[in-house]
Amino acid sequence: MAFRPTQLRPVLLFVLVGLAIAAAGLFLLPRRSGATVRLLVVPRSDVAEAAHGVRVLAAVVESSDFFTKVAAQDPQISWADFGDKDADRRARWQKTIRSQTDEKTGLLTLSVLHRDREQAGRIAQAVADVLVRRGGEYLAGNPQVLVVDPPL
Repeated sequence: MAFRPTQLRPVLLFVLVGLAIAAAGLFLLPRRSGATVRLLVVPRSDVAEAAHGVRVLAAVVESSDFFTKVAAQDPQISWADFGDKDADRRARWQKTIRSQTDEKTGLLTLSVLHRDREQAGRIAQAVADVLVRRGGEYLAGNPQVLVVDPPL
């Protein structure tokens, strides 16, 4: 069976439509930049507390209470994208911050996504500052929280 050029038209059309959709997505979807900070939870007594502390802090950073503390930390952070209602702010905050834990080492990695790279860095720094200064409020035994890698 011989190949005919007319068989190529549907394939080319399919490829061109796919490329057009992909290009439109790149221009229409909002771009988000990120900043990442790594923290170490150091227990004051029992080493097993570090794993528990990392899990608790990973959950706490998504809370409304924690968001309120972060929002008060740096007046140069723009919170306009987060809306006026508590439910909207909480939903947006939970989409903005991601946590990853390493329970063996007590490391907590937090990633912040934002349209503006500078704002992502400011938010990540504010999150780290709140955890270092006030992280013990969420944990028993008042462990120490240290910044291992500042926001990038």
